[in-house]
Amino acid sequence: MSRYTNSGTKDLDVLKNNINQIVREVNNYLQKRLEFESNMWGLSKDLKIVDLFSSSAQSQQTQDITKEFQSVWTKAIRKVLSSFLRNSNFNEGAYFDIVLDNEEYEIKTSCAYWTKEWAGNKYSANKVGKHILIKYKVGDYGITELGFYIVDLHQCSKTKWVNTEADTTSFSALKIHAEDIDKVTCLIGEVVKRKSARFWATPILGEILVD
Repeated sequence: MSRYTNSGTKDLDVLKNNINQIVREVNNYLQKRLEFESNMWGLSKDLKIVDLFSSSAQSQQTQDITKEFQSVWTKAIRKVLSSFLRNSNFNEGAYFDIVLDNEEYEIKTSCAYWTKEWAGNKYSANKVGKHILIKYKVGDYGITELGFYIVDLHQCSKTKWVNTEADTTSFSALKIHAEDIDKVTCLIGEVVKRKSARFWATPILGEILVD
């Protein structure tokens, strides 16, 4: 695991320096969403994020939140970076979500902060090697804790997307192998190997300070 230092690359430096603003954009969206749902449907004025998913089984809520807010994180990153990097290309493609410093990156998020993995589909293994990996904790009204990591799977020896065996829904999972911790750059939070974990490293979230 490496701590982030000035990389000499314009886009990643701007990303690092403005993560709080990215979280602020995500939280602004979440708060406006809560206000809209409350006013539109005559719901409680004290509506909480989890209430938006009350129709999902508890075991399904985490997946539903992650899936719905995945694009919110990507759009927030693009919006914040575009205000600083006006001539950069933030387009997405079939196998990547954003271009930073002329390199294609896939963005993967998960609100399952207590797990070691990120979820994808059966095509995830075909995507680019460079990944922005985000773990976050959802509070009543917004994001309260965050892990923000960068890793190039092409530089890793054992970290890769793995299709779930006997899974008819074609999901795949990505976990950081303990041998590849030194390939992970942590912008916020940590990735550690616990004694109880034989192979897989554990993402640790950090507190964020957002108005």
